Amino acid sequence: MPTEGIAVSIAIVVLTAGAALVWFFGRRADAQRASRFPERPLLDPGELWRGFYRESEVSRESVETALRLVSEATTVPAGKIRPTDRFAAELAPERGWEFDDGLAEVAWYVESKSKGSSEGLETVDDLIRLLDRLEHEAGEREPVQAT
Repeated sequence: MPTEGIAVSIAIVVLTAGAALVWFFGRRADAQRASRFPERPLLDPGELWRGFYRESEVSRESVETALRLVSEATTVPAGKIRPTDRFAAELAPERGWEFDDGLAEVAWYVESKSKGSSEGLETVDDLIRLLDRLEHEAGEREPVQAT
């Protein structure tokens, strides 16, 4: 009986240490992805909307939603994300961490909202425009007039 208790204790220690290592190296991988944009100025969602979408019918809300989704999934600050960022390049997970990447959550979100596939989403702009189209089709807003 005492050896069972020791075996369980050892198993708990090993599992805890393993989880800590995965967490530590995962945080490191997230930091490496975020460090791809050191020279990029932080823009608030309004600045980004004015700089990229003011002349279009894309709503500021769609821009903010997409930035929040991508930022939460990648741990890249929302203010560093740009519409031209590609999910398979600038926002891709570090090599070896593809299996545990938060970008899958973006795909699931899109698929749940669109009742379809997230294939074809290559850039943040693609995501912004898809979310905006879905919002418009759902009748949740009127098209935005450029100001």
